[in-house]
Amino acid sequence: MVESLPDHLPTIPIPDSSCFVASIQGYIGSLANLPPFSRPLTDTVSLLHHMRAPFSPSLPEEDANVLSDLFPSLKSLSQDIRTRQGRFALDEYLGVQLGTDIAQFWTEDYVYE
Repeated sequence: MVESLPDHLPTIPIPDSSCFVASIQGYIGSLANLPPFSRPLTDTVSLLHHMRAPFSPSLPEEDANVLSDLFPSLKSLSQDIRTRQGRFALDEYLGVQLGTDIAQFWTEDYVYE
């Protein structure tokens, strides 16, 4: 919700002290009607290009698309890469070397929610 707030401080007209609570409630109620903030999917997919061991080249577009198809979110990728099944899926679809590079990246990085 914080991301959807305006950059400036709002001016809330309050004619007298008896209207203070009603004015604040009205303003807060109007904030609830704002559309939820959501990042474009392209931002998340663009991060996939950088999930390799240090000093390795970026992932090609095709491989990033495979990752986005295999794992619905960065959190699931982070969790699944630590399992035998997740590693098998990476090696199966992207090859052993690339799977190892991606697994190495995730052993050095964590996603917290």
